[in-house]
Amino acid sequence: MLLFDAARAQHVDELIRPALALGKIVISDRFIDSTFAYQGAARSLGFGCAEAVNKIAVGECVPDITFLLDLDVAAGLERAGRRDGGSSDRMGSQKIEFYEKVRAEYLRLASENPGRFVVLDASKPILEIAAQIAKIVRKNSMSEFGTAGDVLNSAINSGRLHHAVLLYGESVADLERHAKHCAGRLLGAADPAKHPDFFELRPSGKARVIKIGSDSDRVAGQWPPNSMRWLLEKLYQTSNAGGKKVAVVYEADRLNQESANSFLKTLEEPFPGTYIFMLTERPNDLLDTIKSRCIHLRVPCRAASLGDEAWLEWLDDFSKWQKALVLGFGEGFSPNDALMRCYSLLARFDEILSRLSDMDEKLSAEEQENLDAEQIDALQAGERRRLRKRMLSAIEDEMLSSAMEASNGKVPSVKISRAAAALEKAAALMELNMADTPALESFFLASLRIWAR
Repeated sequence: MLLFDAARAQHVDELIRPALALGKIVISDRFIDSTFAYQGAARSLGFGCAEAVNKIAVGECVPDITFLLDLDVAAGLERAGRRDGGSSDRMGSQKIEFYEKVRAEYLRLASENPGRFVVLDASKPILEIAAQIAKIVRKNSMSEFGTAGDVLNSAINSGRLHHAVLLYGESVADLERHAKHCAGRLLGAADPAKHPDFFELRPSGKARVIKIGSDSDRVAGQWPPNSMRWLLEKLYQTSNAGGKKVAVVYEADRLNQESANSFLKTLEEPFPGTYIFMLTERPNDLLDTIKSRCIHLRVPCRAASLGDEAWLEWLDDFSKWQKALVLGFGEGFSPNDALMRCYSLLARFDEILSRLSDMDEKLSAEEQENLDAEQIDALQAGERRRLRKRMLSAIEDEMLSSAMEASNGKVPSVKISRAAAALEKAAALMELNMADTPALESFFLASLRIWAR
């Protein structure tokens, strides 16, 4: 048991805690409950002994949620035998009574910790279990909405707010709302955007990059607005209103190397009374040197449906296409029909995405007047990327549910995983600035090949 927990302590110190500090989600196939079940119960070392050793190994690093895949012991051993080809190690070659004790202890732990454990029937199809887990994780994330706000409010109330805060999550609107709420409190302003000591920095241009600002763009000695050097100059000047200063950096993952290096000194040696909020949907894309100088707060965002009639109709037609593919070609659905429907869906996808991401109707007259053409282009590109991400996520959910419905829950896991991988590849190509239509076309054509076999 000591060797197991020594390895676990090293794992926690070297991998888990650093990952959590960077705002990452950590998934582990086994953790402290295995010690309770195997060593504490099955090997009769006792719960107290296991608890003491676990405490030394992990401290307060306990999972937020634990999924227990429960299965009859005999069925579990038979499944393990098939997986391992009949061979087993010392842990897998015990008498059946040993595993009965293990299962009983896991179930006891689950009954005594209902807030952390979720018990799932592991005899069900893999895809059904995966869908259950995904649904519970999403619900669990949404139930935490407001946690980041509570932490920030508490820090402001106590006067202990860190000078640099990285807010990350799936909704830029929610991230902005949290940042502006804090800015309003710090500046004592109902609308911080109108306060003279509130500054915003956004990506600009088609490449959506946060630029450092060049000497050639200076006018009357002033750095160009919406550049990193412009922001730093504002932050190091005396407060206009004689109080605090607040900056919000949107899509902080778009900092290029030059801008990031220039920003580091301010993060390391902030000007007194200055607070910086960095917002991102992609925290792992930020430079480690930037992330290490901020506190990280995840903002669990409410999942919101696009609610667009044309999009909902598109998803319904995609579902019909997916079900027809799973059922196979036959009367009323030929390969030519499948191809024609595919290209109809592609054309409609681009039209819907372009319409929904059009910024002309989303920006107020005042916002359009205050933003230059490059900033509006960057906002449009960012909005298109955010909407596209949500639409692709909806496609993935619809693909899985439609395939399971058409096959009565018996869809081959290999096919669905290949189709999901094709969609992920298409999404990656879009992130690399490949045009949306040909990238999504690659997913549709891959799906045709996968399901036609």
